[in-house]
Amino acid sequence: MLESRKYSIIEWIISVADEKVIDTLQSIKEHIESQKVIDSNRQYVYSTSAYKDIQSRKVNLEQLKKEQKYKPTSGEELTLIAEEANIEQSIEVLLADLKAMG
Repeated sequence: MLESRKYSIIEWIISVADEKVIDTLQSIKEHIESQKVIDSNRQYVYSTSAYKDIQSRKVNLEQLKKEQKYKPTSGEELTLIAEEANIEQSIEVLLADLKAMG
């Protein structure tokens, strides 16, 4: 369930064509990351104030999806893209690599 939600968000972000939306997402990401800590299981957790800040920004993802004419990528399409790109690592490894890059 969590993985499919992550994929859905990643797909939507990839489809965004408006630089202002990307700037807003970057700002939210930086704010959230400034409030993260690592729990005993070595996973990132966030303070509740980070969630409240996100809610107060009133970013309406459904409205943005309509404005951007977002169409989700099917699992079949993602598989074809991964095959064409010759991606062999799991999404977890790829995301960890992206996080390490900074």
